[in-house]
Amino acid sequence: MKKYIVFFKKKGYLIYISSLDTVQVITRALRRANIPFSQTEGFSPHPKLSFAPSLSLGFASNSEFFEIELREPWPKEKLKENLNKELPYHLKVTKIRDDIHKVFSDLSAHSFSVLIKKENKINLKEKIYSIIEDGNLKITKINKKGKKIIYELKDYLLNVDVIENRECLLMDVLLNIKNGKSLNPKDIIDLLKNQGLALSLLRIKRTGFFIKKGKELIKI
Repeated sequence: MKKYIVFFKKKGYLIYISSLDTVQVITRALRRANIPFSQTEGFSPHPKLSFAPSLSLGFASNSEFFEIELREPWPKEKLKENLNKELPYHLKVTKIRDDIHKVFSDLSAHSFSVLIKKENKINLKEKIYSIIEDGNLKITKINKKGKKIIYELKDYLLNVDVIENRECLLMDVLLNIKNGKSLNPKDIIDLLKNQGLALSLLRIKRTGFFIKKGKELIKI
């Protein structure tokens, strides 16, 4: 048995298919590519796959990944090539690693690039930093059971960098993952809009995942 971490990008029209549909597309590609994956036991066996935290509908990404167990070692380049032959154009494997252990237990953060249109020409960069530095900001969300959950922004927002021109803002956001939970970058945009900033969301792309080694975050 051999485990691999398979990284892939998701873009184009495929950003509008769900995470479940993405799993199904990849599972079918694995079968068509004749990859010797390990399977679960039971009446309806399926590949032993573990996916990164779900990507929200409409988000692009160049850093999604899943862990797969094969019954026998395969050359990483061959695995990549065979999978890409069976995957759609906008869903492609970018790299494969076999040197990351306990990736899911060590997963601590993910990063996003957020492109925002300004509704007026005034400078907003310093206002955004000023709002985010408020340590008492809270975000209220409703879970699937209808229960209200309050998130402390300071517990999840690890870093934000803003680049601004006359028309747009580009925000690079680093968010904490705690017990499998994290904030959605849209939540932060909504918070800024609720603070009176005239913004319109254009695009969000997930740009990376990070594991924690000691006190250091390392991009995988």
